[in-house]
Amino acid sequence: MTRQEYIAVCSTCTNRKFNPKLGIICGLTSEIASFENTCESYDDDQEQIAALEKKETSYTNKNDSTTTKDIFIGGAIFVGGVVATVADLGYVFYGAIIFGGFKLVQGLMSADEA
Repeated sequence: MTRQEYIAVCSTCTNRKFNPKLGIICGLTSEIASFENTCESYDDDQEQIAALEKKETSYTNKNDSTTTKDIFIGGAIFVGGVVATVADLGYVFYGAIIFGGFKLVQGLMSADEA
């Protein structure tokens, strides 16, 4: 296992300790974790697990709202630029069309990734 994989497991164990030089270590052995597949001394820390899940959910919700906002704002600016150009006000609104189209596509691509 890599150090990052050990940290992911140990960070949710009640036996964890923090060493300023080594980072997260086992509180029982005072050393860096060295188990193969599973730790026989692992005791899940429900509060830490809940906090990590809440943080992950919060991050996901923030991305969803940004994606939705990009789609609506990009679409509105794009449509506004096209309508203003077609209305023949004497100008071609390239900036609004390009920027709005970019934001719209950016939002749609972010939605596909989620």
